[in-house]
Amino acid sequence: SQLMDNVRGKLTELSVEDLKSILNDEDHFDKIMMEIEEDEKALVSLNESNAKMREELKSKAMENQQLQSQIDESRNMIICNYEEFHKKKSELQETVDRLHEMKARIEPSLLADRLLQLSAGCDEESEEIAENFLQMKISVDTFLPRYIESRGAGYLKKMKADKVKKLRSDPA
Repeated sequence: SQLMDNVRGKLTELSVEDLKSILNDEDHFDKIMMEIEEDEKALVSLNESNAKMREELKSKAMENQQLQSQIDESRNMIICNYEEFHKKKSELQETVDRLHEMKARIEPSLLADRLLQLSAGCDEESEEIAENFLQMKISVDTFLPRYIESRGAGYLKKMKADKVKKLRSDPA
């Protein structure tokens, strides 16, 4: 059917003189038939080539779909890892900030000053206990243990403050 369409097409392109020549001259007839066969072979080859290209294109499209799935999975993993990284980074920064805060609290000069403040507080407390005893507001049995405990705590804090100052000035 397609061959017949090609023959008709070729014959309609020819002039009346060419058609008469084909009828009368066998060589001319053979030449036209050869041209039609060559056109047919080229058309078949072109059709085969098109079919082959369609198959290759279909195969590439399938590969691309599979690769797209892998790309999407990888992208999602990267996004999750990125979010996890920033979460961990934030947690680490919080820890570093807490460490800096703790370091500031135990800075030797600040620690010594705080211990001296606490020692002074203990001294004031022991003086209050002694005043209460002298005014007869508390008994001897209450006075002695509270006074000794308060004075001892104040003395220990003062000793620790002195030790911290000494360590700060003499790091070796």
